Amino acid sequence: MKGLGYIKGQEHPIAGEDNEYPDWLWGLLHKKGGSEVGSEDGAKGDMFSKSKKQRRIAAKAARKAALDPASRIPKVPYDRQTIDLPVAVSQDGRVRGDMAEGPRGWEEAQRAREDLTQAMRYRRRKEIKDSNYLKSIKS
Repeated sequence: MKGLGYIKGQEHPIAGEDNEYPDWLWGLLHKKGGSEVGSEDGAKGDMFSKSKKQRRIAAKAARKAALDPASRIPKVPYDRQTIDLPVAVSQDGRVRGDMAEGPRGWEEAQRAREDLTQAMRYRRRKEIKDSNYLKSIKS
């Protein structure tokens, strides 16, 4: 294939048979989901794009997301939720790891408690940092 050699003095590349190339190579130039080739977001659009078309697509996606009932449910942080932690309990009512669900149930309960403790510590540290920052601004 003449004209594709980019190093001076080298031979031009030779094109192989189609079966010598991987399958994914043949799908690179196909459009995916109606998006334009070269656009990063494609179907999502970009609210701050110079292109009016991309801004329109982004506005439409935002309106559609606002109508979705799942998006209206507020996201409650893990450390603020009222949840029942999993517990392995024996038949006589004592909390034990060797009865009921076995050691796996105990490990699951312990892991859930550690996750909650970690989330609560993170929240407290963040609140302390915020209050210290605000105190430094006032001084």
